[in-house]
Amino acid sequence: ILTCSVDGISNGCHVPDREKHLYGESLMVICDQGYYISTNYTNSTCQEDGSWEPDIPECLIVSCGNPGEPDNGYAEGTDYTYGSNVTYICDDGYTLNGTETITCQADGNWNADVPLCQCSQCYDESGSDSQS
Repeated sequence: ILTCSVDGISNGCHVPDREKHLYGESLMVICDQGYYISTNYTNSTCQEDGSWEPDIPECLIVSCGNPGEPDNGYAEGTDYTYGSNVTYICDDGYTLNGTETITCQADGNWNADVPLCQCSQCYDESGSDSQS
């Protein structure tokens, strides 16, 4: 009887969940939350020579991309993948308005927008305090 082996799927699983599959049987890869299929297919079929066709896909971590930095402030954190955090700090004289730490979500979006750094020690430049 011809069989195909399956090593564990990193950051995912396969259905049916067996180590050996018979020639002609298919399996489907399901990725864990925060991971996505590396190909445009999810199923692979056991071939006569013991290989899988197409190759069994991998599960890759979701990336939210660089969220950017606020004017008059900066971001700490360079990992923009699922579950990672970026923390914002404002320059001296500026106050954070928004979420200080944002997290990359499974859907590839950050859980909040980049906050603003607003001037906390500014004065009115319109001359409203001038004498008339």
